[in-house]
Order: sequence, then C-alpha cells, then structure tokens
Amino acid sequence: MWARVGARAATDHALTQHIEGGAAKAYEIFNAVFFEPSRKALSSVHRLPGVLVSDAFWAEGAEGPKELAEELVRRATAGDAPTLAEFAAAVAGGGGGGGGGGGASAAAPTASYMMAELPGTQMHVTLVPPRGSATSAAEAAALFAAMRALQPLAGSPVRVVLPRYVLGTWRGETRKIGFWEAGIRGLPDSLHYTPQAALYHVTDSAALIGCAPRDVSDFLARIRAGSLDPEWQVQIFEASAPPPEMAAVVREV
Repeated sequence: MWARVGARAATDHALTQHIEGGAAKAYEIFNAVFFEPSRKALSSVHRLPGVLVSDAFWAEGAEGPKELAEELVRRATAGDAPTLAEFAAAVAGGGGGGGGGGGASAAAPTASYMMAELPGTQMHVTLVPPRGSATSAAEAAALFAAMRALQPLAGSPVRVVLPRYVLGTWRGETRKIGFWEAGIRGLPDSLHYTPQAALYHVTDSAALIGCAPRDVSDFLARIRAGSLDPEWQVQIFEASAPPPEMAAVVREV
C-alpha cells in the first residue's frame, strides 16, 4: 500500500511523497490516518455479517473491481447478504450479530479465533478458525455462531487426544509437513464446529520445510478425500493403545 503512495506523481489528488515534508511526512500521515486504524479495526470488520474479502484493491485494470461487483450482486440477489438493520446492529455491537434482550455488544465475540492451548508449549488445536477465513456469507455466519457459543468456555480445561502422527515428504524432501491428528475430550458435542472438528490437529512446526502451519488443514483434508498430489509420500505412525492425551485449556485469541 505504501508503495502505491510512493509511485504517485506530484499532480495526483491523493496522498503523495511530494507534499511539504516529503516522504517522511507522507508516511506519517499514511501510517496514522490509514494503516494503523485499518489494522486495529481488521478483526472487528472480519466479524461483521456479510463481509466479503477481496483483492480488488490490488488488481490492475477493471477486472478485479468488476468481479467484486458481480459477487456483491450475486450475494444480494441470492439472499446471502444481511439486512441493513442486522448490519447496523452488528456494527453497534463491535462486529458481532445482533441479539435480543441483552443487546448486540453482549452477544458479539471479541476473539479472532478459538483454540485448545497445550500449556507450556507453543502448540494448540484450532477449535474455531478465524472468521476472516470464510469464503461465503453463510460460512462467516456459522463461524460467528460457533465462536459466540464457545467463548464462554474460555479458560476451561479439556483433553487433547493424539492417535497418530503424519509426516508428508515432497519430491526428495524439498518440502515436508508434519502434524499429529487430534481429538478433543471434555467439550460438549454441540460446541464443536463440525467442519473444523474433522480436521483437528497439532502442527509439528519443527517438521515444516517449505510449508506453513496454515497448510496443514488442507493437507489433512486432501488425505481424507484421497485427492493428495501423488508427489507427496505420506507416512503415518499410529500411537500405542490407548493413545496419549495431553491437558489443554480453551483460549480465545
């Protein structure tokens, strides 16, 4: 974003580096007025119903904005978009959906995502993924509901079951991905977010080569669906019976 400011000519009506004070003053304005307020508002914006994440801002030419406009029209005509009243209530509540009686602010989750943290380690199991990861309004609403339901249990103990370890190696070890498949005990069935529960895992960060933690869910889903690229060699190490369990705590992040 800052690169765009730097590329603007002095005649541009938007912010440029050619103002009095030069690039330093322009960056001060950019950071204070645009970047930092946007960064701080991001998690709340992602929790709003009907939010559509788009890269149209970065697109060259008219194709990106055109695709964004078409998707907005599609959602509106399909009934996927919230009403103005629902959206206004969510904004008033800090990003959540409106609620009766207690008001929207009491019902709105404040977390970006929910996890079961393994104390004393840097590891966790994601229970509800970030709402910003949703690819549709319906999915965003489902994530919001799951997070709102689970948030009151923040701080509660649960048990993480580790039945097997999975190691994937790509083309002579140029890429590696490792993780433990996981299960959660001690959480009411109704509070598991079903799509995520099918992919519960603990990432083995030390085993990652050329892969990121965010790649693990897709990797596991492809194994389950039988659609993993055959270039991957997968080794599965079953735990002894009964499988090991670890103490964990529900956390909001």
